[in-house]
Amino acid sequence: MKPKKKKKPSVSRLRRKADKLWSHKVWAAHGMACVICGGQAYINAHHIEDRTNLILRWDVINGICLCPLHHKFGKDSAHKSMVFIYDWISANRPLTLEHIRKRRNDRIEITRDLLADVILQLQQPLTDNERQAMGLPPQPTAVSQAAS
Repeated sequence: MKPKKKKKPSVSRLRRKADKLWSHKVWAAHGMACVICGGQAYINAHHIEDRTNLILRWDVINGICLCPLHHKFGKDSAHKSMVFIYDWISANRPLTLEHIRKRRNDRIEITRDLLADVILQLQQPLTDNERQAMGLPPQPTAVSQAAS
């Protein structure tokens, strides 16, 4: 009897997995708190540049954590006031804006191999470059942790 071939996961399944990992990485990067008000209830991971832009869809720098008020429901929310969120990002995350501007017109083709690479990257801790672009403090090193 021949062993069954293991079926490769579909592109749509890999996309869903990458979406979930992206959200979790954005939440973790921001300490599960709204970047605007610090609220910690029902936090959403929000794409700054729309998620239909595939080059930035799983780029953690393109994400911020927002509470429901600042994500969808308040007058000053990312989905209701483009000016408010743009002004906030310009003032608080200029390197994020610069990164998005540089990459937003690049194009990619979604393949299983690309998604497998994206998933592996999303499973890694934030790099120092990602932290800097997101306006986050550098990751403490083992030496500085031992000293404290």
